[in-house]
Amino acid sequence: MILSAVFLTGCAEMITGPKPLAGNTLFFEVNFAEKYDSASYKYYFIYSKKDINFALNYYLFVPGDSHVYNIDENTILPSTLTANVDNVLDFYYQNYFSTWSDALKMDSTMQPNTMLIVYDSLNYFPSSASTTTHDQYVAIEPSSYLVQDGSASYLNGFSVQINFSQLKNAPNVGDTFYFDLLVLDQSNKLIESVGGQIINQLGNESGDDGGNEDQEINGNLDVLNWRLTIL
Repeated sequence: MILSAVFLTGCAEMITGPKPLAGNTLFFEVNFAEKYDSASYKYYFIYSKKDINFALNYYLFVPGDSHVYNIDENTILPSTLTANVDNVLDFYYQNYFSTWSDALKMDSTMQPNTMLIVYDSLNYFPSSASTTTHDQYVAIEPSSYLVQDGSASYLNGFSVQINFSQLKNAPNVGDTFYFDLLVLDQSNKLIESVGGQIINQLGNESGDDGGNEDQEINGNLDVLNWRLTIL
């Protein structure tokens, strides 16, 4: 009887296996056809536990970005939308930003190898905004983020290491979260996007090991390969 009990217990442990471990760090790396240029172009990393929406091949900005006020609204929105800034903001918040939890961007105006986070007091940006509420979303310099560029591994790109504790809506073990790198040209048009979804479990990876160079896209905007790893 004792031997039987031991045998059954051993079988149960083999079937269930060890519980999955949650990672506490997101490590994202990317390379472009030519060296990325955050002085001329914009690179946003979007994180969310909702499926992310964004405006591919369309004008894009982020919450708190005052640049939207200098754009002719008729060139960035469907012609059926009334051309005033409050409606522009509502359109973007309802269709895009309300699916975003955290938005990070490379910014060459800050100290070298830093990343800014655009943040909100809630888990997600709201589905509506006025000029006043839009302007309240400001960028900070999160010193806990580690960004590397120009190394042997990222000659034309960069890597960013983000501790989940710095995110507003961090994933628990087994949670699925979504991510995208959005690459914008000088006119704020979204040219390239790479990303997907991943389960927060230590060692999980998602990525594209390689791609062909796109001759129609500026090399600073053309993603050749990327990878996201849970550490």
